[in-house]
Amino acid sequence: MAYFSREGQDGYDLIEWIASQTWSNGRIGMRGSSYTGTNQWFIAREQPPHLSCITPSATLGRPMQNVPYFDGAFAVAWAINWIGLALNIKVLIVNQSHPDP
Repeated sequence: MAYFSREGQDGYDLIEWIASQTWSNGRIGMRGSSYTGTNQWFIAREQPPHLSCITPSATLGRPMQNVPYFDGAFAVAWAINWIGLALNIKVLIVNQSHPDP
């Protein structure tokens, strides 16, 4: 399954489910950064009727082109770092062509 392939549709369903709950006033807003910020754009594109506002920050500029590929090439270093962050593994890949003296 492609990265970000279902987030918009899943988000639409979630927004409408929240709006249908007795504890909801039906006006749904979203906030977040990075992955959760980028998801807001995909969800808003689906136009859920009860989505009132989004406040994305630090989102991906071209998520369908740049994650996890950069101009068509698989980004191994990015993927390893992301997996490490997602699994809370303390790993940092440093790309240094010239070591610091």
